[in-house]
Amino acid sequence: MRYLSLSFPPRPFLYSLILVVLLAAAATAAALAVSLTQAQAANGVYDTNGNGLIEITYLEQLDAVRYDVDGDGIPDQDSGAPGYAGAYPTGESQQVCDQSCGGYELMQSLDFDDPRSYGSDRVNSAWTVGEGWTPIIEFASSLEGNGYTISNLRIAAHGQNDIGLFGYAREDAGINNIGLLNVELTGGNNVGALIGYNYGSVSLSYSTGVVSGAQDVGGLVGENDPSGNISMSYSKSEVRGNNRVGGLVGFSRGAVSGSYSTGTVTGGTDYIGGLIGIASNSTTADSYATGAVSGSRFVGGLIGYGQNSAIANTYATGAVSGHSNLGGLIGIAQGVTASWSYWDTETSGVDASSLGLGKTTAELQEQTGNSGIYNVWNPRTWDFGTSSQYPALKSDMDGDGVATAAEFGGQGRTPPGPQPTPTRIGSTVEPTSVVGSGERYKSLSSGATHVCLLRDDGVIDCGGSNSHGQASPPASGRYLSVDNGDTYSCALRDDGAVICWGSISGTFTTSNPPPIVSPPSEPTPSPTAPRPQPTATRVIPASDSCVSVLESDGTVSGEWTPDCESANRDGGYARYYTFTIADPRIITITLESDDDADTYLNLLAGAGTGGEILHFNDDDGDTSRSWIQELLLADTYTIEATTYGAGETGSFTLTLEGT
Repeated sequence: MRYLSLSFPPRPFLYSLILVVLLAAAATAAALAVSLTQAQAANGVYDTNGNGLIEITYLEQLDAVRYDVDGDGIPDQDSGAPGYAGAYPTGESQQVCDQSCGGYELMQSLDFDDPRSYGSDRVNSAWTVGEGWTPIIEFASSLEGNGYTISNLRIAAHGQNDIGLFGYAREDAGINNIGLLNVELTGGNNVGALIGYNYGSVSLSYSTGVVSGAQDVGGLVGENDPSGNISMSYSKSEVRGNNRVGGLVGFSRGAVSGSYSTGTVTGGTDYIGGLIGIASNSTTADSYATGAVSGSRFVGGLIGYGQNSAIANTYATGAVSGHSNLGGLIGIAQGVTASWSYWDTETSGVDASSLGLGKTTAELQEQTGNSGIYNVWNPRTWDFGTSSQYPALKSDMDGDGVATAAEFGGQGRTPPGPQPTPTRIGSTVEPTSVVGSGERYKSLSSGATHVCLLRDDGVIDCGGSNSHGQASPPASGRYLSVDNGDTYSCALRDDGAVICWGSISGTFTTSNPPPIVSPPSEPTPSPTAPRPQPTATRVIPASDSCVSVLESDGTVSGEWTPDCESANRDGGYARYYTFTIADPRIITITLESDDDADTYLNLLAGAGTGGEILHFNDDDGDTSRSWIQELLLADTYTIEATTYGAGETGSFTLTLEGT
């Protein structure tokens, strides 16, 4: 069949994009103040979406946070009231935010070198030369970055402590989903691009640039206190310091999980690590480092010095150099447990480590799933890639419900397409080319989160979110028109055929499917090796009495009977025990048969018998005792206590420790 035209109904996003391109009106600071004071909102003038977060649209408003660190819309100090009112002007009957507010959110990306990031439309030279930005101290609320970035943050505070965008974050502070690009920071102790000294929580955040200091220096956070929690974050910054220097964190006494560092780390004397300089009484899980690490002593590819801490599911590949106490994974460790953690003996240049297992590059890359040396690594957290890639971490940074490695800083995976520049509020907007800069286009179409443009030569360029392949047009063919749905794109080819790509579920009937061209992709990984256990038929136990809740550490007695069938071992009988942990910690599970049966343990995700198997153990079938010791993140888990053979009955003892 040949088609003559193609069209989908217009969408508001298209109108918004066209409006952005056509905007040309200049705005002064006075006009900005007038427009903002007239914009009465659902929850105060500066909470237009009513979510309880005060909106930051300009750098002057970011600076005003220091006068209202708890984010309730009321300046904390009388001396700061004028500066706060200048950034957040209101009318007589208006207020910055109703009493329900307790934090901030970025409404667009900001750049210290770009006049369009200022409400005055002029760069504030006090923040770009000399000592630069003054860190916000005692931050005590939340900052939701909404995926936006802050570029060209400069701080030159030689010898001063607690240096970063935020100098100090209290325990009730939470910072989420923000990127710091091209930072240039210099300070004394406790220096990090985002936070100098952290008691709060940091998630989905990252930095690039150069961070320098004396002690407790990290690419993202300088010092992470015992209550501090850093998760799903990364640093690509180059980090320099003298003592306790790390690619992500200089000194961590809290929790670090799902995070990585790729920048070069250079230290003068002690405790230099690719990810963390010192990890003391802390947990580090599902993390890695790839940057070169150098120092004098106690130098490690992942951690320089570990003390009374737990490490699990980690690896390091960076070159390690120094004079003494060098380790591919950890320079030196005391009272540390490290499970399922490795370093690359070839790329690191060292064949020893205080803890961890040394592996060749091929051994670290050959697994394409959670098997072999990655047997207990969670596939919901890790992307194992192809047989020529290291594992990478997954994250859902664009909020589309799909976690990928590409959107979490690339990590050697195909990066996402370019993102459209967010619409600015109340100021001049200059058109920004989102794809194909320098090409000539004759038409465009937009979906919910992506844009496709038809070039004069019939080639299609797309940009924006590519979560479903909707921004990956076919590489061949010439086209007459293009139109987009929310998660798919279709184009009319010059031979009359309609070609579609992305996810089009439910769009076309089965009796009239269009030809589909799949987006380019990496080579398909080889199938994940099966776990070394018999094929299981999923069976739900016959009675709720087969499942018990373990509230805390302790020992329980149970019995295998025919009325409680295993959900994971065909024909086996099992008992289930559910438990919850509030923060990352090492747990130990021991199962022992009272009559020498061959025991078998499964640790399942979630509170139920059908959860994903995270870890299994049967002591290789040699004894009646099986056990699991693992560092687990805060979550709910279920233990399946069963036997290796089908139809075995008898009594057992189960012990749980560490919860």
